[in-house]
Amino acid sequence: METVRRFLPAPEAMTVSGCSGGGFGAALMTDSLMDVYPACEQVTCLVDSGFFPLEGWHDIAKDVWQAPDKITGRIHSSNITLDALTALKKERGDRVRILLCTSHRDSGLSRMMNYTLHGNFRFTKESGIELQHWLRDMMEEMRESIPNAGIYIFDIPDKAQKKNGLTTHCIIADNPFLTYQNKGVSCAQWVADAMGGN
Repeated sequence: METVRRFLPAPEAMTVSGCSGGGFGAALMTDSLMDVYPACEQVTCLVDSGFFPLEGWHDIAKDVWQAPDKITGRIHSSNITLDALTALKKERGDRVRILLCTSHRDSGLSRMMNYTLHGNFRFTKESGIELQHWLRDMMEEMRESIPNAGIYIFDIPDKAQKKNGLTTHCIIADNPFLTYQNKGVSCAQWVADAMGGN
């Protein structure tokens, strides 16, 4: 970041984003990046498909990742992303905008959830349904803890998992970010609107 600051000393706006595992990173590291640029008043944290339940996230962050206490202190449940984003909003208030996007039966997330909950690392229709119910509950929790968080749901079929009714994993790093529309709004337009305050 010292090198980055030489080339970008005082940005007016900053978006920290990540998809899949990078979504955990975006949720956990936005606070630290805001410390790097304390004068930046327009900060957006965008998490794309970076969440699934796992008991022991705190121990993983502490013992496997060897993350500092500033990060591990935020993690207290089986939902690392919700924990991190709730703490971020509490600490940074209206200075940060929180955005989440995901597909409703994400093939990658449903396989991980199948593995972490049932020890079965397979794509199944049942795991997609289970994920959909978990995501619904998570988004309701998000609305309670961060009422002005933005949520974008997409339902692009995963062609390789059509028989299981699963949807694609992630959107921001691929062409559908620009081309897919939910109720006439692309994910790219949704992000741009949110960064503009809507």
